[in-house]
Amino acid sequence: MSSPNSAGSQPSKASHPMFVIGPWDIIEVGSNSLKESQLYGLFNYLSSVVIVVPGKGELNAIVDVAGYGSCHNALCDGTVYMLFGRMVRTTEKGQYHFFFEKQMNLVIGPSSQYISREGRPNCLIGKLAVFGYGVVDSATEVTTPGGKEPVRSLCVTLIHTNYHNLV
Repeated sequence: MSSPNSAGSQPSKASHPMFVIGPWDIIEVGSNSLKESQLYGLFNYLSSVVIVVPGKGELNAIVDVAGYGSCHNALCDGTVYMLFGRMVRTTEKGQYHFFFEKQMNLVIGPSSQYISREGRPNCLIGKLAVFGYGVVDSATEVTTPGGKEPVRSLCVTLIHTNYHNLV
């Protein structure tokens, strides 16, 4: 899993990225790395993952989003995009960054189209798909009522780690 660092003497940190695809609501356009007359660079944004916390309701977990691409097709705030990339925990406290593949984005509508209305949940809840390899953190067997017999399921929690060269 680990590979030698540039000096070749010690292995570097193992990488276990979490690949993600789904709708991302761009809340705010951040900084970019463009210098004068450059067309391509790293663009930063703020987005959120909408989750339901039992007993508390909907929660927007803020995520830093970054993508390398052209200034001519930079993402716009107030817009929801279908993005593909990898989510990486970049701090010990659990801050996450999402690095998306610019060539794989697709506009799916204005943010106002997806917000909660009249007591209905946010349309973006549960729409992110996560896949990839990780390190097993815990495994628990859960038994739930089934048709004729109880159903046994294995719930596995994976930790996805990586490193961020900008943080």
